[in-house]
Amino acid sequence: MKALLEGNAYVLNPANRSSLLELLRSRLGLKTTEEANAAYEDLIKYYVLKKPYPYREGLLSITAEIAKIVPKAASLKFEDTAASSIIEKLDKSGFIDSLYK
Repeated sequence: MKALLEGNAYVLNPANRSSLLELLRSRLGLKTTEEANAAYEDLIKYYVLKKPYPYREGLLSITAEIAKIVPKAASLKFEDTAASSIIEKLDKSGFIDSLYK
């Protein structure tokens, strides 16, 4: 979890933007700087979070899709599938905030 959070901090650090744009262009086969910029903006807006706590609506949406194939999954509750204790511990300890100083 610490490595994930450190990776997120790297991606979210504006000083690393140019290297990440080049990485996105080369790995995703993007042709223009505009495409890379759009991919980067989506990445930091929707996918890479400073504090990635489980997202209730997102997890319930995934559970609903799985239930179409595995009906038993429809009875699962958010609390049955999400565990936030590790991220909470790291957050309360100050570890996450220390990555952004």
